[in-house]
Amino acid sequence: VGDKGEVVARFAPHRNLNTIFLVLHGKKAETLSAKFDMAGVDLSTGSACSSGIIKENRILMSMGYSYEDSRAALRFSFSPFLAKNEVAEIVQKIKSVLT
Repeated sequence: VGDKGEVVARFAPHRNLNTIFLVLHGKKAETLSAKFDMAGVDLSTGSACSSGIIKENRILMSMGYSYEDSRAALRFSFSPFLAKNEVAEIVQKIKSVLT
């Protein structure tokens, strides 16, 4: 993701390995969420406990992220049974939406 964003808690020793939480600096999660939906990629704009709520992410803010970054977060959760060929397809869709 580079300077355009970051994976939250990427190197944390205790994290869900099937979940990727991205902060995309300068983007609006609601807008990206709609684009991902049209591309057939399911995601959330907040933590699992706040599903469906469009507002700042209090967890990210408690981790030191700004209000703007907390509104620019996307959470991808994947099945542990996801096949390798499905991963390649999802990655391609993600790249397509982000470019």
